[in-house]
Parts: sequence; structure tokens; C-alpha cells
Amino acid sequence: MKIFLQTFGCTVNKADSMIIKAKLNNYTFVKSAEEADVVIVNSCAVKLTTENKMVSLVEKYKTEGKKVILAGCLPRVNKKRALSLGVSIVDTNSLDKIKQAVESNEVKVFFSNKHLDKLKCPHLQDDSVTAVVELSEGCLGNCAFCGTKNSRGVLTSYSVEDIVNYVDYLVSVGKKEILMASQDNGCYGFDINTSIFNLISEVTSKVKGDYWIRVGMANPHFVYDYKEKWVELLNNKKVFKFVHLPIQSGSNKVLKLMNRVGSVEQFVELIYYLKKNVKGLTVMTDIIVGFPGEEDKDFQQTIDLIKKVKPDVVNISMFYPRPKTKAVSMKKIPTSISKQRTRKLTRVCNEISLRNNEKMIGKDIACLVTGFLNDGKMHSRAYNYRQVIFPEKASGFVKVRIKKVTSGYLIGNLI
Repeated sequence: MKIFLQTFGCTVNKADSMIIKAKLNNYTFVKSAEEADVVIVNSCAVKLTTENKMVSLVEKYKTEGKKVILAGCLPRVNKKRALSLGVSIVDTNSLDKIKQAVESNEVKVFFSNKHLDKLKCPHLQDDSVTAVVELSEGCLGNCAFCGTKNSRGVLTSYSVEDIVNYVDYLVSVGKKEILMASQDNGCYGFDINTSIFNLISEVTSKVKGDYWIRVGMANPHFVYDYKEKWVELLNNKKVFKFVHLPIQSGSNKVLKLMNRVGSVEQFVELIYYLKKNVKGLTVMTDIIVGFPGEEDKDFQQTIDLIKKVKPDVVNISMFYPRPKTKAVSMKKIPTSISKQRTRKLTRVCNEISLRNNEKMIGKDIACLVTGFLNDGKMHSRAYNYRQVIFPEKASGFVKVRIKKVTSGYLIGNLI
């Protein structure tokens, strides 16, 4: 039997696909649906547009006569719609049932409200230098817009010991870029009497070898409350000088409507503090445009915030209501206004990203080669997680002199 596994969404979903592959390692995985007997769609449903894309794909594969299994977040974010598709379903807590779904001649539906301990599940790694390590499942927030909470649930952290052992294994098989992922790394360990700081200390002191760790998204209020410890974490030589701190809006009024914790003023203070104390830090944030109640003055406050803190990367999303969230019952802003605001914010962010990257021209920076691009050039990640491209063939850790830049990446040559 030949299987095509199609993965969408976040880093955590990519890690889940490694579990799916390991559970099905006696089958052949192919690179296209045309070649496959079974298609597994490891879905994302963070936005309505994404959900619609997942549904269209499932319907397309069914029309082509494929056996389809829907996995990932969609089944939990919009269970009614997922069930209406008439395909087998394996939710995010039921990955251990994927083989049963594949081998059954009937439509199977597997839902569970109990988190799997995914670090105890086998993972089938690819041949890249990059590996994803899930630190936990779920979060402690209750944001009005977020459908992911309905999929991933309340925080369940995995043990420090298990994570250390897994990272040690990954490094031993050649992994060098370790992506630590969860719904919110800022609250890792709060449920098991530990912390992200203890975890990073344990990993970097016990796992020997050459590797860099990227600590993924953390909600700003958790980082603000422990900002001195975050500076210590980010200055660890094994950790990318990178933070992903989603503020979502530059208006305190909108943040309150979103049920977000923390304020714009705290976010500004935090970014200034981190930049001052972590040399070369890359800052990523997220903005939702057109959230219900966002007036012109609120959007202008978002523009003003971005111009003030000058983040290197901004993930911009237009608001789309998700099922079973508080925001679904709020009055929606006209799409035309949201699109106009999105275009304006995108222009501002691209200009800031370009100006920030231009400061890297002429510098010699440490990079980790992560693979080839389609045009044969090398792709790498700088010490601060900026994307760096260069033409010379190389592997491992290298130094690159930056010659020119775009808003999205740096271009240079090996030295």
C-alpha cells in the first residue's frame, strides 16, 4: 500500500507527521496523491480560508477515488464539518490509531480528550539537519479568536528528562537545528513544576555536540514576567538569538476584546529590554487585522507600535471567526476594510524588515547550513535565525559575509 502524507500548518503539525510516518513505517510513502492508495491530510484550521482549503482537498481526493484520512487540527476545531466529509478521522490526540484507520475497510473516527505523551511515541526523522521537539500540548490562554485551543486543549507539558533524552538522540543522529515547539513555550512546565529556563539549562548542559536550539513562540506576558531569565536563556551559546512574541494588536482596547493578557506598554518595554541585553536579537511578532471592534484609531495604534519596536518579522493575518470561539459572535468588520488595512500594514512591515536587514550588510556572521534551495544555492540560518543564502556548497556551521539583502533574507558568500 502506498501512502501520501500532506502536512499543513505549524511546526507542531510537522512533528505529528513524524509520528504518523513512524506508526506506518511498514508502508511506502510517495510524493504525490496520484501515486497513492491512501492520502492522509494532516490539516490546519487556524483560519477559515485554511479550513476551506483542507475541505476542498479532501473532497478532491475522494472524487479521485482515494481512501482519505483527515488528521490534524480541523477535526477538533470544526468537528461537524469534518464528520460531514465522510472520511476516516484521526484527531490530534489519537495518532496512535492512525494504522487502524489506514488498514480498515470502513470509515473510522478516532477522537480523544486525553493528550498523548508524544515524546514516548516513535518519530520517523527525515534526512535534514532539522528536527522538531514538542515540549507540550495545549496552552493556558483563552483568546477570543483562537480555534487552536479547541484542538490542542489545556497545557500538558512533557518531562524535562524525556525532552533531554530525545534531543540527545536527535543530535546523535546528526540533527543540528532543534526546533522546540508548542502552543506557548512561555508557559512550558507550569503544570509540572518546572520551566523553559530549567529545560534549556538541562538540555544544553547534558547534550553534547554541535547544535543550535530555536525556542519557538511564547506569549509576551509570560516573557515579560521573567524577562531577566529570558535574557539569560537567549544568551546561551546553544540558542538562536530569536524570539517570537505575538502581540496581535497595538490597541489595548482590542487586546481586551481579544481576551489577551498584558498591555501594549509592557510589550514595548519588553522588546526594548530584550534588544538591549541580547546582541543581534531577531524579533518576530504576529498581528491580527480587522478583529471585531477594531476602529481606524486602533489600527493606527498598531501601525505606530510596529514603527516603534521595529520587529524583524511580522506574521499578518486577517481576522476570520473560528467555531466555538468568543469572537464568532462578535460583529465582523467589512472584509474590504480588513484587506485595505492588511495591505497598508504589510507595506510598513516590509520596509522595516528591509531596513533592519540592511544593517547586516558587510558583517561576517555564523550560520548553520540547513539545505539546498531549488536553484542550487545553499540555505542557512544565522545565529539569530535570519535566513541566509549563499552560492558555495557547504554543510554544518559556517561563516558568511553578507553582501546584499531583501526584506525576507540575507545574501552573501562563504568566508
